[in-house]
Amino acid sequence: MVNFYKSAYHSAKTNGFGKAYKIAAGFDGCIDYIMKPIGKTTNERNEHFQTISSFGEYIMGKASLSCCIEMDKQIVKAGGNMPNFATALSELDCFCDCIGTLGYPELREEFRNMGNNVVLTSVAETGLCTALEFNDGKVMLVDNDGPNSLDYSLLVNKIGKKRLVDWLNNADALALLNWSELPGMTSVWRGILSDLLPHTTFKRKKLLLIDVSDCSKHTSDEIRKMTDMMKEFSRYYNVVFSLNQNECNAISAALDLKETNAKKLYDALTPYLVVLHLLDGAHLCSSDLNEFIPQNKVTVPKLSTGGGDNFNAGLTFSLLAGMNPGESVAFGNVASKFYIENGRSASVQELMNSIKIMANEAIS
Repeated sequence: MVNFYKSAYHSAKTNGFGKAYKIAAGFDGCIDYIMKPIGKTTNERNEHFQTISSFGEYIMGKASLSCCIEMDKQIVKAGGNMPNFATALSELDCFCDCIGTLGYPELREEFRNMGNNVVLTSVAETGLCTALEFNDGKVMLVDNDGPNSLDYSLLVNKIGKKRLVDWLNNADALALLNWSELPGMTSVWRGILSDLLPHTTFKRKKLLLIDVSDCSKHTSDEIRKMTDMMKEFSRYYNVVFSLNQNECNAISAALDLKETNAKKLYDALTPYLVVLHLLDGAHLCSSDLNEFIPQNKVTVPKLSTGGGDNFNAGLTFSLLAGMNPGESVAFGNVASKFYIENGRSASVQELMNSIKIMANEAIS
């Protein structure tokens, strides 16, 4: 099996990462309240629920009774797929031009320190997310009253078509994030396809990262309409479809696929690249690759909310730098792992240090 970590390290050392890339990203945004639910308190020490299943079993045991669960607040931070993704790319010296739901009429304070390389345009009030974190995942409780107002007509009214066309023209890559949680995203995607992209002037295909987020609440018909639009984007972009297992399951079911894996999704959607990022690595599928690139699972995460967004940042950055898909997924793996272990996004040098370690270590 190819050691993509070693290949990625040598490619980066030999060729460097080139220019400071510019990414257009949209359209979500929320304030994250990162919490750890307390299971019991002994000797004035809080013991948190370690797993989602143990938390769920406790809740089930309180059926017909009621209960009160205390939370340990870990951090309050700028959140949402787009802000997390942009913050990570800013640490990698990329420039991000972001449009989202970040507070209206004023930008919310939590979004004002996302890095010097991030430009923010807000078109609606932000959302609120209480993220319950466990060692094996997270449960996100979301109030999306503000973001629910965003659709294509609001976007054009608040920003204007010329600014949006320039936003697409001037970027090396586009990231469309969190289709699932914003009900107006289907209209936004349709507007981009029919009303904006025909007026752009770029001649060669650019990179488009799509991460739809948890779409299990959507109907099969809604999901199929989304994947049909994804195929349309391939006329203008090399589409990279990044998702986790939960999202893969929901989309595979909507498409009536018999198996739920990256290869089956690639065959059904034919994008440039499908990446299924998991806790212990990532499975990628392209026209000439069908590989699983392993990564040691973080057993005690410092911060898991945003891990997938940091994976996407490392993946996007590496693809723009000319890495092949396997090498780029390796960088995505180490970017995610660094974030989950340290509670912050990695710099270029920290990514290089991490990829060097992985290049010389056996994955256990």
